[in-house]
This record gives sequence, C-alpha cells and structure tokens, in this order.
Amino acid sequence: MVRRPRFCHLWRLQRKPVIEMYRQRFYPRLFKAQPSRPRYSAALARWLLSGLWGLLISFFIQPGPLFAANAPIRLEIDYHMPEAGEVFLVWGIDGWQPLPNEQLPPRTMLENGVMHTPMTRNGDMFQAQIEVPAGVTLDYGFQIRSTQSGIPIDWVWDGDYTKMVSENSLIEATADFDLISPQEIQYHQPDAGAVFLVWGVNGWASVPEALRPPDTNLKDNVMYTRMTRQGEVFVTKIQAPGKATIDYNFLVTQTKAGTPIEVWEADNSNDFHTTLPQRHIIDVESKLDLSDLDAATPFAPIILPVLISLSLILTVSTTFFIKSNAGLDKFISSTQFRRLIYLRDLLREMVARDMKLRYKRSILGVAWSLINPLVQLLVLQLIFGVVLNLDIPNYSVFLFTGLLVWTWFQSGLFSAAGVIVDNPDLIKRPGFPVAILPIVTVTTHLVHFLLALPILFGFLIFSGVQVTTVVLVLPLIILLQFLLTLSLSYFVAAAHVNFRDTQYLLGIILLLGFYLSPIFYNISVIPESYRWLYYLNPMVSLIESYRTVLMQGQLPSLLPSFILLGMSLVILILGHSIFTRVSYKFVEEI
Repeated sequence: MVRRPRFCHLWRLQRKPVIEMYRQRFYPRLFKAQPSRPRYSAALARWLLSGLWGLLISFFIQPGPLFAANAPIRLEIDYHMPEAGEVFLVWGIDGWQPLPNEQLPPRTMLENGVMHTPMTRNGDMFQAQIEVPAGVTLDYGFQIRSTQSGIPIDWVWDGDYTKMVSENSLIEATADFDLISPQEIQYHQPDAGAVFLVWGVNGWASVPEALRPPDTNLKDNVMYTRMTRQGEVFVTKIQAPGKATIDYNFLVTQTKAGTPIEVWEADNSNDFHTTLPQRHIIDVESKLDLSDLDAATPFAPIILPVLISLSLILTVSTTFFIKSNAGLDKFISSTQFRRLIYLRDLLREMVARDMKLRYKRSILGVAWSLINPLVQLLVLQLIFGVVLNLDIPNYSVFLFTGLLVWTWFQSGLFSAAGVIVDNPDLIKRPGFPVAILPIVTVTTHLVHFLLALPILFGFLIFSGVQVTTVVLVLPLIILLQFLLTLSLSYFVAAAHVNFRDTQYLLGIILLLGFYLSPIFYNISVIPESYRWLYYLNPMVSLIESYRTVLMQGQLPSLLPSFILLGMSLVILILGHSIFTRVSYKFVEEI
C-alpha cells in the first residue's frame, strides 16, 4: 500500500530546492554540504523546552524555592500582657526604617517615621501580623496605651528587640514587669511635722487621676502628696506605670514643734530619680537640720496655748472689772440675768433627763452610743480597707473620725425633727421656753460625741499618729458643728409639726448626705471639675477640718471655716426667727 504524503510534507519538498539554492548563493562558506548525522540536538531542544514550560507553570501555581528570595516573609507577633487594655506594635526594619506606604499593613500608622500597628487582644495576649522582605533585621517593641480598666498610660514602653528574618515564623514576647507598680516611699525626718512628696514620672509628668494617692493636689502640673507620719518616718504609697522613672523631692512645711516652714530636701539640680522595678520600697534619709529653724522661733510651740490663756485671763479680768462696778449688782438682780441662769439650769437638767430616759433599764447604758459607730467602723473597714482596699493611710482613724462627726450631725437632726411632737406636755405648759428643745437635742448628742473622743484618741495613738498642740483648736471646730446642726434643727423641728412626712424625707436626705460626704473615701476621688459642686455640702469642710487637726497636726483652712461659720450664723438667726414665729401654733397642731 502506497502511503500518500500529507500536505505539510509536500510543502517541505516543494520549498527545499528553493532554500538550498538560497543558501548556496548567499552563504556558500557557511552552508557547505555536511555529512549526515543523527538529530540529537532537536530532541534535546524539545526536552529543554518542555522543562522550561513545566517550571513556568509551577511558578504560577505555587512559588518554588528557586524564587523564594523575592517573596515577603509573614510574621505573627504575640505579646503576653494580661493587665493591658490597648497595645501597639512599634516596629521597623534595618534600623527602624519604615516600609513603603503601599506595603504598610492595614491600620498601621507612621508616627515620627516609625510604624505603629494596633494589636488585637486574644485572651491574655495581644497579636499582630506583618509582612517584611526576607533577609532584613526586624526592630520592634510594644507601647502600652491603657490598662485593662481603661486608665490611659501611653508612656509605658517594652521594647528594643531585634530579630533576623529568613522565613515565616511566630515571635512571642512576655512582659517581665507589673503594668501598675505600687511603691512605698519612706522619708526619715524626725524633726519634721508635715511633709509633702512632690513627684512625677518620666520627666515630672503627672499620672492619671485614678492612679494618684489620696491627698494629692496638682500645682503647676506637678503632684503634691501629703505624707503620713509613722513614728519618726513619713510614709506614703503611690502607683506608677511599670518601667517608669519616678522624679521626686520632699517639701517640709512644718517642724515637729509646729513652726510653719517651707524647706526642700534637695535643690532643683539634685532631685531624686528612681526607675521602678516590679515592687520596691524607696527609703530616703533626710540630711536637713530643722533644729535651727525651731531655735529661731522659740515661742512657736506655745503660741496657741498662750493665745488661749490670754483669752481666759481677759475673760476673768472683765468679770472682776464688772464685779467692781456698782452696776454689777443691778445686772445680777435683773430679769434678763435670772432668765439666763434659769435657761442654763433647765438645759442641764433636760439633757440629764434625756440621757437617763434614753438608757433606762439598759444593761450597757451609754455604751450603746459607742457601739453603733464601732460596728459601722468594723463593716466599712472590712469592705473598703480589706476587700476593695482604698489605700488610705491610717484608714481606721480616717474612717472613725468621719463616722463620729457624721453620727452627731445625723442623730441631732433626726431627733430634732420630732422634738416638738414627742413632748406635748412641755409644749402645753404655760411659760415653757419651746426654743430650748432643739438645743437640748443637739447638746445630748454632743455629749455622746464627747464620750467617743477618748476612743478616737486611742486610735490615733495606736496608729502612730502624733497628736500636736494644734489639737487645742478642736473645741472651736466642735462649736462650729454645734452651730451648724442647731441652725438646721430649728427648720426641721418647725416643719415636722405641720408636715409629718418631714422625718421620713429627712432620713432619705441624710442617707444621701452620708454617701456625698467624705466619710469612708477621700476627696481626691472626686473629679476636679465637680469639686466646686461637692464643696457645697457643708459637712465636707467640717470633716476635713477634723482630720486636718487630728491626723495631720495642722490648722484647717481658714477661708472654708469662716464661710461655714458665717453660713451657720445666718441660718441660725433665720431658723430661730421662723421657729419662734410659728411656735404659737404648736399647741393646736399636736
């Protein structure tokens, strides 16, 4: 059978003489007749071509090792810091250089030429994924911007790590410090009476308000924290972000004898600086000699007793002067003087009667007036001193002082509300001075307050708080509270006669006042923008005056005290006037 040639073969046969003629005519030297040999070159060319096609196809399907050097390296970075709330990965390559903008990972920002990538929280760790070129050096660190509770602390830095990148990998890092590091600072200065810790972090920056200790004020953006005296050492506790540098100094504002001074432990060029470890006690020995300051004012410790003594001498001298006057007998025999003596004796007898009737047939008697604040002290001490731990120095004394002051105020007002309704026999008696009943109520609870004062002084001594001569102004603060309580008592006593729901409304108002007064917490927890509103509560200044005198050994602020005194006198005059005007209706209403 004869095989017919295909068209392509015919085409090759027809063009072969033409090609040979072309070669021999134009390239006689290059195209000479060669002896025939096997066509291994064509087979080899086809094999190489098929191999190249295979490599090209495999490159598009899955990059092989031949081209791995041009592919980016994918890294996953895990940072273990359970106390943090927001963490940023701060990174760069080959000396903190940033990547081109088109290669930046999503949500990555450039700050001062350094890349910041927010990390995603996953349980107790934070994760981030980035891509970098192969063969580079990765420089990275972690910037913590807030705690888990939301407190902003954007200066906490954990970093300066480096790693050579060659393949896809997982990088893990664990924080080796506490995010919020509690520190106790002790300052040994036995001759000082009052000391402030003046401090900041990382160049005198102030910490967030939630981290500031009680009794901390800002002056020129620098924190001033009052230190508590414990024997011959002044102590305070602060909180600062981990790995921060504390800048601090000590300002002595009063000597042990009570002399007001203003002396710094170190000058501006020699401030103290401490980089925080995990937990630490900073102990500083003072190099100041305060004895010379007391020697310069030798009468400073006795200024207050001398003033009180001069007042007594002036009073006695005035009495003798009046007695030597011929008009003294006329004054003593006058009706006004006899009425004053009568009211004094009546007040004494009614207070004694009230005390006897209150604890009649009681086994513990007057001790019940102390049990109530002591039980409150135990409960609040357990809750806010142990469980929640408000971190207030000498919290037992702090709390008991507030409870005693508030108990007198609350009990006096609550009893005064029903003093008219509860004594109808006295009201109906002709000539009885009705206006003395609120005074009797407030004075009775003043006696309970005075009976509890020795226990308060026992707490002060047991806690190591030094009682100074400033305590002699305590009677003035007690008198101020007496006037405030009495002035409000006249209003509630008159209102309850006509409106019997007054006592129930007063109970609600006093309950709100308990939580709106700094009894179990410090004023420093109140935001500064709302403190002006908070100080409208008169009990705030009154409680702080007690604590300033008893716990800090200093005189209270004069301006709030004079404002409170003026307000109490105005309310007292107005309340007594209204009470006297409506008193003629009491017999009909009860």
